[in-house]
Amino acid sequence: MLHSSGRNIDTLCVSPGVSIWQAVEALDHGCCKTVFVVDREHKLLGLVADPDIRQALLQGQNFDAPVRTIMNKEPLILPVGVTEAVAHRFIMQHKRDAVPVLNEAGKLVDVMTLAALIEPPVFENEIILMAGGEGTRLLPLTQSLPKPLVEVGSKPMLEILIENLAEQGFRNITLALNYMGDMIQDFFGDGEKWGVNIRYLREEKPLGTAGALSLLDLSLWGPGNELPIVTMNCDVLTKVDFQSLIDQHIAAKCESTVCVSRQEIQVPYGVVEHEDLVLQNIVEKPVWNYFVNAGVYVFEPEALQLLKRGEALDMPDFIHRIKSKLGKVSVFPIHEYWLDIGTHSNLEQAQKEYKRYFSKA
Repeated sequence: MLHSSGRNIDTLCVSPGVSIWQAVEALDHGCCKTVFVVDREHKLLGLVADPDIRQALLQGQNFDAPVRTIMNKEPLILPVGVTEAVAHRFIMQHKRDAVPVLNEAGKLVDVMTLAALIEPPVFENEIILMAGGEGTRLLPLTQSLPKPLVEVGSKPMLEILIENLAEQGFRNITLALNYMGDMIQDFFGDGEKWGVNIRYLREEKPLGTAGALSLLDLSLWGPGNELPIVTMNCDVLTKVDFQSLIDQHIAAKCESTVCVSRQEIQVPYGVVEHEDLVLQNIVEKPVWNYFVNAGVYVFEPEALQLLKRGEALDMPDFIHRIKSKLGKVSVFPIHEYWLDIGTHSNLEQAQKEYKRYFSKA
């Protein structure tokens, strides 16, 4: 069974008893930021959209719980026979990425998606990729090769990132360089091979994880110089939806947004809970969940004015400066694939997972 974009509907459907994690897997491999919960007869029971997953993450929802616990049980629907013109107006009016089409029996027979009804978007936002680090944790690989050019699968990690950005419609990319910067610039040139426009920033000395932003000249960017700026570390391998990130940033009306990834850490000991000298409980090898900084950020151009040209500054300090000077900073939970390739063990993990998440073969 195919939907309006030519994709098999079954790949977008899950049963109500699957875990939220399994639904996330289906959503991340789908094409419309939505999964549809159906029974054995393919009757629609509800749906889960991208914002529902991110909200559940922030609320600390147990992702081993059944997906029916977070699904929208009364979604908007369209009837069989609806024209593309009507579907387009309906989707635009209600600001949806996808709307299910049901027959008279309530069975899911089609999915109308925004992506299939409009031309692929092109975004003018500038993307700043921090590619100047020495990559000391990946020695000896980085002794003669800059970390952005270390291969994952069949290509350099920075090339994977740039291809992902291009596929999502982002064309304006700036690479901040320092260590072995000439090798990186020689490899990527002006970006024409990848269908993007690449500019370069050069640090004369290491400026920390945020300092390179102080070298930006927004007046050179043309129509995109008032738009939010996405900044990320070049050693982050992720399938995050950058449009959703920017949309949430704008809706939050903040000067900055920090992407976060939920990570589980198991304590290898029994943890003692107590009040003063009185034992209350012993929890054997508990698993704790934390949100970690994912190395992906959005900034309003105004925030960059807090930087002094050429100053050395790390990103946490810059975020604190924004918070104290300009107001609140929002967070954006990533449910898509995310991995920081900062160590040999993580690089090995990326090699194993590359084909599943990034190979087009």
